[in-house]
Amino acid sequence: MSSVEKRGNKLWVCGAVKIGGGMAILFFIFWIIMGAGVIHARDSLGPGQAISDKFNVQSLFQARQRYDKWPRSMVFEETSDGRAYIEDEIIVKYKEQTAAVITSKLSHRQALKDLRLTDSIDRLHQRFKVKKIEPLFKDFKAKRGRYEKLPTKPEKQLTNEERRNSNRLRQASQKADLPALDRIYKIKLELGPGQSLKDASAAYQNDPGVEYAQLNYKYELFDLPNDPFFSLQWSLDNQSQEYPPNLDRGSLDSDIDAPEAWNLTTGGSDIVVAVIDTGVDYNHRDLDDNIWINED
Repeated sequence: MSSVEKRGNKLWVCGAVKIGGGMAILFFIFWIIMGAGVIHARDSLGPGQAISDKFNVQSLFQARQRYDKWPRSMVFEETSDGRAYIEDEIIVKYKEQTAAVITSKLSHRQALKDLRLTDSIDRLHQRFKVKKIEPLFKDFKAKRGRYEKLPTKPEKQLTNEERRNSNRLRQASQKADLPALDRIYKIKLELGPGQSLKDASAAYQNDPGVEYAQLNYKYELFDLPNDPFFSLQWSLDNQSQEYPPNLDRGSLDSDIDAPEAWNLTTGGSDIVVAVIDTGVDYNHRDLDDNIWINED
């Protein structure tokens, strides 16, 4: 077993080794030239482990440089089945006063052709031939009203779901800025010749009664894990990355083809994996609820 502690620009590593019937305590000192060295990480989303047979230690600074270069999200013009957005819809969040008028009139089932808001928004509706307006989160306001009444409801009358939500409300900051999701609407348009959905979105975005407007993007799921340091794990997917640093690049595709396997299956909780080794951190958050207990 071992532990790591950083003091100033030195990294102290304490290890215990069993010798005969007793234990010997060994201390190692690494001098850290740049940032804090990474020997061991208990958290799967931490910097990870970077030790080679030559004791090359990746610093947190180096890991951070790589992490900052990776994209957080990607928007493409096309998805696997066509356009990356719904071709006749935009998402619009109206400002508070405008949204209040829309909510009131739609709740009274006022016909769309008779819907009057501001002069500028009415002109946009006519210009892009609005065919339908509906809340993106239809039950948001009603649910929010029910949640706000939970603190006054007797504990014995709460359902299990209400009790969970009540606990969350008590833990939330009283100064939290709650998002007004009830002001977000999905608008269906019928564009004419020479008009584009991007032009319509930009026109609504520039209106003083609108907080923001955007295309109704489609999202596709990718099977790669959300570990931000996945690209450093060359044993899963070797792209000839330089890792650990200062060593020769790896051999392209010299790996276990994990992404290709994930296209077939991503596994399941019924699969039991045996680790024929010592030192399993069974308190790790990825493992603590998933460790197999042999009842035999």
